[in-house]
Amino acid sequence: MLGIFPEGTRSRDGKLRNGELGAALLALRSDSPILPAAIDGAFEAYPPDAKFPRPRRIKLRFGQPLIFDAVKKGKIDKKALEAATEKIIPD
Repeated sequence: MLGIFPEGTRSRDGKLRNGELGAALLALRSDSPILPAAIDGAFEAYPPDAKFPRPRRIKLRFGQPLIFDAVKKGKIDKKALEAATEKIIPD
C-alpha cells in the first residue's frame, strides 16, 4: 500500500488543486487499484504555516476503488495519463 497526494504538493489555501500525472502513471504501470480518500478538516487542523497541529476534528472519506488497465510494456501517452488523472481527481 502506498499513500500519495495526487496534487503533487500541499495546498496553501485548503482547496483541492489539479492533479499531477504521477499517480496516474503508477496506476497504469502497476496492476493496483486506487482507493480515493479525502481528509476533511486537515487544513484547519494543520495549516501550512503551523509548527504543530491544532486540536480539530477531521473526517476521513473513502470512495469506490478505481481500477485501470495495466500497461506493462510500451509508452503511455499523455492523453491516457490525463484521462486517468481526471478519474482520480474529477473537476
